[in-house]
Amino acid sequence: MKSTSASRRNARGKPKGKPLPLDSLVPSSGPRLVAWYLMTSFLYYKHDISIITDPCYDHMCAWLKDHLDEIDHPHRHLVDKGALDAGTAYHLTEADYPAMTKGAALRLAHEAGYL
Repeated sequence: MKSTSASRRNARGKPKGKPLPLDSLVPSSGPRLVAWYLMTSFLYYKHDISIITDPCYDHMCAWLKDHLDEIDHPHRHLVDKGALDAGTAYHLTEADYPAMTKGAALRLAHEAGYL
């Protein structure tokens, strides 16, 4: 994820919100990090919303890459080690994201003041 002030602005140039630090948002368990990876990626790549900082996202990707084989999560099949190594989830299409991930991500963005 690339974080620029422009990426955190809407089409009219107004700020969309301030990225929150990972440790204030993300529980440390592996299954929860899969969910957070998918939610934050969905918001960033499909809605241009960065709810965590780039270093936090990169840290999450690195941790997931190192522990992915140990994690049991129903959507783990969507997480690609190559993408984690690159610090991205750009390969996922809107249709790839589960409805529950989309709903939770949009709710989180709304509660954090991004929507």
